Amino acid sequence: MERIVERASRVAVHIDRLKPFITVMGWIGFALVTADYAGFIDLPVLVYIPLWIAIVASICRWALWEGLIKPKVAASLDRPGAPAKPLPPGDDEH
Repeated sequence: MERIVERASRVAVHIDRLKPFITVMGWIGFALVTADYAGFIDLPVLVYIPLWIAIVASICRWALWEGLIKPKVAASLDRPGAPAKPLPPGDDEH
């Protein structure tokens, strides 16, 4: 589990750095899908994903990241002597 937490903390650094871009892309995707569903535009089907696969993937993502990994990453950052933020790969404080 420690290896997963270590890798997740490294991913969290990149996610925090790209958070504004990810947020904007999420809103654009939401607007496009909503407009397509309402019939205002007609988007081509690039990839067909069955609803049950999308639901299971979403549940797994929330259960794994929010339930298991994110609390452990936050706890490791709250330890005394831990760096303020996880270091990106290749950056050592030594």
